[in-house]
This record gives sequence, structure tokens and C-alpha cells, in this order.
Amino acid sequence: MDADKYESFADTFGVESYPTINIFGKDKNSPIAYNGDNYADELIEAVKKIAKSEGLSRKSSIVIQKNTH
Repeated sequence: MDADKYESFADTFGVESYPTINIFGKDKNSPIAYNGDNYADELIEAVKKIAKSEGLSRKSSIVIQKNTH
């Protein structure tokens, strides 16, 4: 997402620097900040861990938002 173009959305979710990666689990209004490396395999593992901790199945929806400038 272009945080400059969608400034109010970025403000809502506390985007202060770029890139910012937020993972939206069950509560779409309260993302979980991802602070790990920007490698696909590590990001996938983080999503799996969050899904498991929230009791989400493979059919559940998890949204990953990466804000770039």
C-alpha cells in the first residue's frame, strides 16, 4: 500500500517508517506488527505462527500489509 496516497489508513495503523509490515489476523482492526527480516520464508513462518496462535485454519483469511514509500 502506498502510505502517502492512503495517509489516513497509514495513520490509523501507526505507520511511521518504511517499510512497515503489519499482519492482520482475526481482528482486522488491530494488526500485529511484523519486525522480522523481509525474507519470504521468515514472513511465511510468522504468519503461520500467528494463525496457529489465533486458532485459524488454512481456509481462514490473513492479510499482510506492507507499506512502502
